[in-house]
Amino acid sequence: MQAVAMHKLRVRTKDQVLTHYGNGKLACVRCGFGDVRALSIDHIHGKNNMEGRPRHYAASQFYRWLISEGYPAGYQTLCMNCQWIKRFEQGEHSRKDQLFATDPGNRPAESCPKLII
Repeated sequence: MQAVAMHKLRVRTKDQVLTHYGNGKLACVRCGFGDVRALSIDHIHGKNNMEGRPRHYAASQFYRWLISEGYPAGYQTLCMNCQWIKRFEQGEHSRKDQLFATDPGNRPAESCPKLII
C-alpha cells in the first residue's frame, strides 16, 4: 500500500477504536474533550491489570488487536489530561512523578522547556 493509504487506514482504525471506547463518541468519557490528537486508550484498572494484552505493541498495532479481539472490556477513551489525573488519583504514578507533582521546584532543569520569545 502507498504511504498515504496506510496513514488513512491507521487514522480510521484509531478513530473507530476511540469512538467505541468513548461510548459511541470520539471524545474523552470523563470530560468530553474531543480533539483526537489528545485522545488515547486507558486501561480502566491500571497498567498492572493488562491480562491478555500484548505488552509491546505500538499504538496502531494495539488498536488492531482491540478490534480483532472484539473490543474487550476494561478500556476507555480518555484525553491526556484525564489520563494523568486518573493516574495520580489511583496511585498509578511513579515516585518521581509524585515528587514533581507535589513540588515543581524539584524538577531537574533539563526537564523544563525554555520559553522562546
